[in-house]
Amino acid sequence: MTAIPSRQRNRMFAALACGVASACLLPIGGTIAARSLLNSSGGTRVDDGGALLIPATPAALLATVNEANQATSLTAFVLDPSGVGGTIISIPVGARAESLGQQSPHRIGDTFAQAGVEAMLLEAEGALDVTFSVVGAVGRNDLAGVFNVLPQIPVTFETPVVNTEMVLPDPVTT
Repeated sequence: MTAIPSRQRNRMFAALACGVASACLLPIGGTIAARSLLNSSGGTRVDDGGALLIPATPAALLATVNEANQATSLTAFVLDPSGVGGTIISIPVGARAESLGQQSPHRIGDTFAQAGVEAMLLEAEGALDVTFSVVGAVGRNDLAGVFNVLPQIPVTFETPVVNTEMVLPDPVTT
């Protein structure tokens, strides 16, 4: 606020003029918006080019289990329709399973320890809306056996992967 009366009066008239102009423009903007919405045809035109057909391909669900019989990871393997290649999808074990009726909310991973691999399969299928043709649960030793069957592939990195200067010492040895 200023102490000079003429400046105060000029600012008051400017504010009054802006208020009157805004009040006059408001109905015009409302009319333009209403006409735009009423003349819109976005929801009436439908693309009837046909539905997308997703081919049925085999899918497998693999759960890794720790020593306490708890699911530690869930992985979905989906084969490509051509039969070569596919997709690997990691599913969080903490994903919420669908609850029926008065059933309390729970995680998909918790179902394995409570009811076994078949119940976990049903929970995962319900959460993803996918049907798995194969399901399995493997522990640490079983998973190592699966990887031992695969051939070794030599890999050469351009830069060192581990910088020994930045690695913390093992607390047991210090």
